[in-house]
Amino acid sequence: MSAIPLPARHRPGLRPAMLGLALAALAVTVGVDALGGGHGVPWGRLLARLATDMLLPLAGFGAALGAMGEGGFALGLAALAAGAAAGLAWRHAFLEAMASLPNVASHAFLVGPIAGVAAGLLLLAPRALRPLLLGPAALAVGAMLAVAVKLADPSLRDPHVPWIAGLAGLSSMLAAACLVGAVRHRARDVALRILGSWVLAIACLTGGATLATRGAALPPPPPSLPGARFDETLFPEFGRAP
Repeated sequence: MSAIPLPARHRPGLRPAMLGLALAALAVTVGVDALGGGHGVPWGRLLARLATDMLLPLAGFGAALGAMGEGGFALGLAALAAGAAAGLAWRHAFLEAMASLPNVASHAFLVGPIAGVAAGLLLLAPRALRPLLLGPAALAVGAMLAVAVKLADPSLRDPHVPWIAGLAGLSSMLAAACLVGAVRHRARDVALRILGSWVLAIACLTGGATLATRGAALPPPPPSLPGARFDETLFPEFGRAP
């Protein structure tokens, strides 16, 4: 398959992708320097935990965003910001609703699988349907990113940590968007669908394994003696005053 013909002065290359990566890294650096705060926070541990849950969904959503036009790119960023605001506002209701499912509390309340399903479905959708699914997918990914940042925040009270961690997640998404946007090959849609199948499969496998895994069962309490009084135990000689 051949590349889509473009004028020579508009042929894409790695330069736009490198520029996007540089701007994303600069945004994170400037944000850390301008916002301040976060002293004593284990950033490596925080970002590693955030990457475990959200790196693949953010990369998948960024890849889908990079295949959109300028209007779709702006709409996706706006919906992502709206989803992040909604996630911060209603995160307690979300956590309470998810707490009824088994094992979710020890797996970040499935924020990664939920965001992965949204990003994977967006990548797998036909090109004509992607603009319709972009808004809902961006809302879901933004909300799950906000919840994941709050769950991974070890400081609990430092207001700068969520902003800096959110900028780091945004930079990874923009890096994927810039890389995909720099490609103008006919096989790009095929590659996006392959990536979408991976993102969706990993999200479903991770979420399904979390829900299907059973924790260690506690031993049943000892049976009570028939007719025992309130102060009687299995060992009546212990625990009584002389």
